[in-house]
Amino acid sequence: AMLAAERSIFATKTSTTGTVPTVTTDPRYARGATMIFGRSTVSSSTTLLEQGFCYSTTNTQPTVADERTTRYVTNGGPMYCLDNLTPATLYYVRAYAVTTGYKVGYGDVIKVYTLPKGNVTWSHDNGGSDMENVRISQSIMSVAHYWSTLTSITGFTPSAHYGSSTATADCSYGGWIRVGPLESYQATGTLAHEMGHGIGVGTHSTYWADIHTPSSGGYWSGKRATRFLQFWDNSQGVRLYGDSQHLWASGAAQSLSYTINGASEDNHSENSYYGNALLMQALVEDGLAPVSGNLQGLAYTFAHNDDESYYIRSASAGHGLATAYLADH
Repeated sequence: AMLAAERSIFATKTSTTGTVPTVTTDPRYARGATMIFGRSTVSSSTTLLEQGFCYSTTNTQPTVADERTTRYVTNGGPMYCLDNLTPATLYYVRAYAVTTGYKVGYGDVIKVYTLPKGNVTWSHDNGGSDMENVRISQSIMSVAHYWSTLTSITGFTPSAHYGSSTATADCSYGGWIRVGPLESYQATGTLAHEMGHGIGVGTHSTYWADIHTPSSGGYWSGKRATRFLQFWDNSQGVRLYGDSQHLWASGAAQSLSYTINGASEDNHSENSYYGNALLMQALVEDGLAPVSGNLQGLAYTFAHNDDESYYIRSASAGHGLATAYLADH
């Protein structure tokens, strides 16, 4: 959160000059438990002093006097990062831009619910050399942090084990990981990839059958993963493609695989690790089972108006279409 003086710097200006910039908030976004990512476009006839996103949990039309961020990562253009948010909370969010004459323009407001906070706990048997143990422990700890921040996955407890004869690394469903002696695989990207296997990518029936990824290779049918990748790469042409074991981003503008299939695909960038965690969340929302018999922590949201009532029911005739409903308690 910003200091009050920082939040109100523009609001206290008594004299402004020039024209208001034209700002468009991209209606697409990605959200985790404590972070939201957004895109915008800005057109201005004068030089910009600052641009970013402003947000609030109480003000339905947030301004620069509320919370704001200018931090961004670049992937198919800048994506602004809203950090240190409260899990499972509604945020009103919109893009803004300020000219050097202190004219402020705003985009439309979008409403974003953060996810319930994930809880991924890890262990490592420290079976390698001192330096290998440090690299592996730091890597799995880093991925657990990204997933706990950006997913709603709970109850997943990956364990890393040093395998002196393991060529690269591997992992079974549930999170039992072996990491070999190659330094390039004792890294965050590798542990993120293996933990993907741990929650079902290439290792569980909901990957092979329920999501209908053919063993010979085919497009992922889940809509949430596709929508996420199209936002993250800022490309409507990107699709998630998989075979019986692995997933790739087909047609990705940035030519990156956020499932990081091998050390060569680990570019050690923050936006790649953000992308990996958010993609794992999208896969879970599409039906992947991260913990056997346990789907707690998921949050399905939809666009809605504050002054309208909505009735929700199951679309399945066999699982509640005529018999199940939501009620206040």
